[in-house]
Amino acid sequence: MPDLIKTVTDKSQFQFLLDNFFKSAPVFIKTSSGSINLQYIGYSDGNVAFRIPLVKSSPESVVVFTRHKTNTIYLSMKYIERSEDTFIYIPLKFQIISESRKEDRKLVGIEGGKSIMYLNNFITDYIIERGLATADKKIDKVKEFAEFEKAKVTTG
Repeated sequence: MPDLIKTVTDKSQFQFLLDNFFKSAPVFIKTSSGSINLQYIGYSDGNVAFRIPLVKSSPESVVVFTRHKTNTIYLSMKYIERSEDTFIYIPLKFQIISESRKEDRKLVGIEGGKSIMYLNNFITDYIIERGLATADKKIDKVKEFAEFEKAKVTTG
């Protein structure tokens, strides 16, 4: 459950939010098949530009998001136009959702220029229960199929 949800529709704050949260952090666009990484280019005349490589079209309504500390910042936008891999949108609103991470993260060290991280409480009881329930259903389907095939062989 989120600790706090703040909605911002005041256009005078858009430049600040975009420059402070979207400029230097990884930004993603939500799609039906997953999230795609994109790059914030800038904000001018009430429009925002993003570079989205390998994408040919955009839906009318789009949501992009980024993370900053314990906040996830969502930006809802309306599509205007595209030029090459640059897409122009009208920003409609920001939603800043503050939520403490459930897992513990500890930086263990740096090896070969990469940070090594230790995660604790990453998999919840719910995830384990759901995984086991799904596994049982798959096993039951295999058993049903095997019994059906066995019945065909013994009666035929």
